[in-house]
Amino acid sequence: MKILFLHLSDLHIKTNKAYCEFQIKKIIDSLRTAGSFDRLLFVLSGDIAFSGEREQYRIANGILNKMAIELQKEKIYTGPIEIVCVPGNHDIQFEDPPRTAEELNKIYSDYSYKKHLGAEFSKQSNFFYFAKNKKCFVDDQMFSQKIIDFEGFKIEINMLNTGLFSLRSQEDKGLHYIDQSCINKLNTPTGANFVISVMHHSYDWYIDAQKEQLEQALLCKSSLIFLGHEHRIATRQNSRNEQSAVIHAGGSLCNDEDWTQSTYEYGVLDTDTYAYTIYPHKWDSQAAQYNNDSPIVHTLPHKPSVEKKLTVRDEYKNNLLSDPLRSLSANFTDYFVFPRIETETYGNSLNKEFLSIEPFIEELYSQKRVLITGANGCGKTSLLKALFLKLSEDKCVIYCDIDTIKNKESRKIVKSNFEEIYGDDKESLVRYNQLPPENRVLIIDDIDQIKPRDFDRYISSLTGEFGLMIFATKKVIDLDMLERMKTALKTETAIAKYKIAPFFSDKRKELVEKVVLIKQKKDSSLEVHDLTEKLCETIKLQKKFISLTPDFIIDFVDYYCSNIGNISNSDSTVFSKVFEANITSILSPYKTGVLTIDKIYRLLSMVAHYVHFNKKYPITEEEILGIISTYNKKNDDELKPSLFLHIIQSCKILTESENGYKFTNKNQLAYFVAREVNFLYNKTGNEGNLKYLLENACFGINADILMFISYITDNPRILGFLLSTTQALTADWEELNFNTNLPKFLELTSTPPIQSPPADGKREAEQKEVSDEKQADRQLATVDIYDYNEDDASKTINQVIRALSLLMIISKCLPSFEHNMDAEMKRNFVNEIYQLPNKIYNVWAKETERDYNQIIEELKKEGPVEYEERRKPGELSRLQIEFQYVAMALLLDIYNMSAAYATRDNSFRLLHKFNYGTEETYQIQHLMMLEKQKMAEDFVPEAISMYQSSEKQLKKVLTKFVVRHAMIYMDALDFKKRDQLNSSFFPKHQEQQSLLAKRVKEGDHNE
Repeated sequence: MKILFLHLSDLHIKTNKAYCEFQIKKIIDSLRTAGSFDRLLFVLSGDIAFSGEREQYRIANGILNKMAIELQKEKIYTGPIEIVCVPGNHDIQFEDPPRTAEELNKIYSDYSYKKHLGAEFSKQSNFFYFAKNKKCFVDDQMFSQKIIDFEGFKIEINMLNTGLFSLRSQEDKGLHYIDQSCINKLNTPTGANFVISVMHHSYDWYIDAQKEQLEQALLCKSSLIFLGHEHRIATRQNSRNEQSAVIHAGGSLCNDEDWTQSTYEYGVLDTDTYAYTIYPHKWDSQAAQYNNDSPIVHTLPHKPSVEKKLTVRDEYKNNLLSDPLRSLSANFTDYFVFPRIETETYGNSLNKEFLSIEPFIEELYSQKRVLITGANGCGKTSLLKALFLKLSEDKCVIYCDIDTIKNKESRKIVKSNFEEIYGDDKESLVRYNQLPPENRVLIIDDIDQIKPRDFDRYISSLTGEFGLMIFATKKVIDLDMLERMKTALKTETAIAKYKIAPFFSDKRKELVEKVVLIKQKKDSSLEVHDLTEKLCETIKLQKKFISLTPDFIIDFVDYYCSNIGNISNSDSTVFSKVFEANITSILSPYKTGVLTIDKIYRLLSMVAHYVHFNKKYPITEEEILGIISTYNKKNDDELKPSLFLHIIQSCKILTESENGYKFTNKNQLAYFVAREVNFLYNKTGNEGNLKYLLENACFGINADILMFISYITDNPRILGFLLSTTQALTADWEELNFNTNLPKFLELTSTPPIQSPPADGKREAEQKEVSDEKQADRQLATVDIYDYNEDDASKTINQVIRALSLLMIISKCLPSFEHNMDAEMKRNFVNEIYQLPNKIYNVWAKETERDYNQIIEELKKEGPVEYEERRKPGELSRLQIEFQYVAMALLLDIYNMSAAYATRDNSFRLLHKFNYGTEETYQIQHLMMLEKQKMAEDFVPEAISMYQSSEKQLKKVLTKFVVRHAMIYMDALDFKKRDQLNSSFFPKHQEQQSLLAKRVKEGDHNE
């Protein structure tokens, strides 16, 4: 909302000559400069009349009424107008002879102001008559307060009568008076959102005993102060004890009825941003108009009229809002997403989940003592900062991290942090000491870094001082930590425990969209919705290789958007860059002049390579020392093993156990193995490592290593070796064909019922995705990654798993590296993307068909005893039908995997050139690729044609499943195209829709 304050001062109206209709209209015309505004307030800051005569106020009313008429007539503003006014020294009917300076000084020296107040008020009687019609000075003639409510935005207006004890001469400065009760009223909170004060003389004109008090009260409470008397336009920002207000001197509108020197100003307040733009105006006789200088813009302090509370220092708040790890925005809340927080009470079926900050804060208040855990990069510190910002709206919050605790005595921790947050002035500390414990909150981050012997010393003395204490740790909860906390807090009650969950799909989408919106402000070509959907899908495909943390997601999206012109078709490039950047940021604080980042990478790659190809996990310290020794000899270096071990432990790349060292993150192990394999292959051309990885891609992290190799390599020879190995593995595998080798369990005698997608199908699908990810996160990896036997690689099931891994890698490689492929290699990769899914499925189907009856019997034993229901001879049981659904879903999943990874803007042309019309299986795969590219114009006719021309029930069903999926996820389908698909694939749904529409029309007609 925008509020315009029209500030008119020192009219000095004597007679009707002061009424100048032309210039009144020009004042109204000048308001157009401000643009549109929602509310209007006239501020008259004194000396309305020349000598306080009744007729002079009648003329003033005429001027105000004319302004209102012109506003309506010119359609500049048609709403209600609020008017506030104060008297000045000219709004007085002076006695004859008037009071002298000597007499006023006598009142001052005797301090007999109250004795003379009645006589002073009587001199302003005509002003009070004028003011009461404006609802000003109705109950109190010295100080008037008015609350105006503009659609819930309340403005407190304080009007001071500074005309009291004025002289006709200018000899009364420092002699004006206001009663102490008025200053008390001024200091009293009203609950308003915004405060302005209006007075004719400034507070400098008051007696010394009151001047300082009045200045303090006005500057502490008001955001705007309107002044008169000075006959000049001036704007200044006055401060006192870190409290400031913008002060206007309003000029003189028509001094002695002379409009040729007319000046005034108006300001526009934006209530959302507190930006206040001032437009000063001065009459130009030659142009016969009011000219304005350049607008003056102030950002006003937000000072609601509420009981004074501790205020976070601007410098501290700005530091808190900044993110030292990235320059995405100066305010981390622009991209902060409240994480999913779960209670950490094992064995309790009533565990809670919190998805937004308000209910979580309610939970915190109910628990009093809280421990929050979260892994590296999970957003723990951002969460604590967000809690600080929210809690400090009502409470005094002390935030401590390890840097503000380190090397400080426990009794000084709170005081030093308090001063850092709220300032070191005496008044603030007194206010803090007077607060009850329930109004104080303590937040301590990284308590796991406090040495156990110091923990009690730090925490125990604070127990009774805070109503709510929030602790956070990177470590998982352990009994030792809980016991330390209980001892330090001197409590027997349970400490409420919460953990920050991974960023599942719903939170990822929210975060991705926020980051894209920020990037769009710098690059308007970014399309937020489509790019958000694309990046969410990309991250989903990569989620096996990343920790689902906000840090990684933010960096991924930031890098992608900043380099979209170069890498829009190569998601793998972005992934590898960001993955490496994250590791580099972890290592950077620990690098030295001797042990650089590059050398640390090299040593970690050698360690990982040794671990993997020797299956020595964990790796012993002696083995690491041997690797460093080998590096030093080969490279003529003198790296100290102790320094390397210190660095990798400090940055938690490796963690030490009883038997040696392990990589903290399995994906980092795979990444460093891939780096070394790639390095050695490029250096020597030896294919031994690659051959081992390809032959054992069904086991452990071999497939992951291959995936990382495909990310970091730019060597076409590696791509060729990958391709030839895949072709050799599956050379004798027959492809699935609906006409020649369809397994019996997929022979459909009729089309099974497939429901049309519900209106909220996408929301249901997204909820299911979150549920699936949560379930997968709860599953524990119990098998060691090197607990496999290479001799088992020849087993059929392992060959299938191996082929699936290779399919994923080949599909990813096409869009990522097609720029490095020659024409033949491109054709071969495309052939594999179409043919390999059908080969894999056919091998699985043959194995399954051989054991089909046994599988069904086993499933019967595990399920309810209801599979021998009555059915016609030859009719499938419900279990057999369900098995058909599972088998079809598996085929579509394999197709979807290759289509999702392979289909990009740069690769679709190659996939489309393939002769997919020769096989029905290829047609379904191609239809999926059209969906991935959101090519609705091609998808709809191709899907309908495939469905209507096919005689095979299986093809019809699979096509229908693909269409249903597209109708849920494909935003490019407009209403007309959805209607086409519904009528072709879900006619019953179409009939229901038509029937419903008919009933609605009939109902309207009957009414």
